[in-house]
Amino acid sequence: MKLSKSTLELLKNYATINTNLLVKSGSSLATVSASKSILAKGTIEESFPQEFAIYDLNQFLSLVTMSEDTEIDFSEDYLTCKSDAGRFKFYYAEPSIIVAAPDKEIEIDAFYQFNITKDQINTIYRAASVISAPTLSVVASGGNVVMSVGDPNTPKSNSFTTDIGNANVEFDARLGIENLKVIPDDYEVTVSQKKVFKFSNAKRTYFLALEPSSNI
Repeated sequence: MKLSKSTLELLKNYATINTNLLVKSGSSLATVSASKSILAKGTIEESFPQEFAIYDLNQFLSLVTMSEDTEIDFSEDYLTCKSDAGRFKFYYAEPSIIVAAPDKEIEIDAFYQFNITKDQINTIYRAASVISAPTLSVVASGGNVVMSVGDPNTPKSNSFTTDIGNANVEFDARLGIENLKVIPDDYEVTVSQKKVFKFSNAKRTYFLALEPSSNI
């Protein structure tokens, strides 16, 4: 098996959420942060032949990306990364020590929904980095909905704001920037009264726990 660029991108994204990963047989991958504040699910091009656990996902990624021609063979207790340069043997971890995503489906209400583009997400990431913003806020007030990064607890702090749309409801949804771990892409975003953001498209879904100070 050779991992595609899109699968490697997803695995690199998951490594920022949790360095543990339990890979199930098939074409679906899921991970959850140690704090359970981020749950991510995705569909990949390949189909894994068996279940196995990875304790250090960054180390695994370093091995499979050392060469562009790396092929992966699966054995009962380990996998082998083969290239023209040589072979790496990578042993599976015990599944019992892995912080793994739950099997059950997550159900949330759709209190408010909007669409966000890849460019908007990239802008949010850049803006948050430039001003060291701790919070992403989506606020509906007076019929208008805006998304901003900044510090809502400090009125005179630097911020970046963009218009999202209109709404006949009012809310103030706040997400810690450290929990914004989505791959930049076009998504439908659901704001839930359970204080959760859901980012979803045909390939990936993220559930992100909001700050307790959110008012929905």
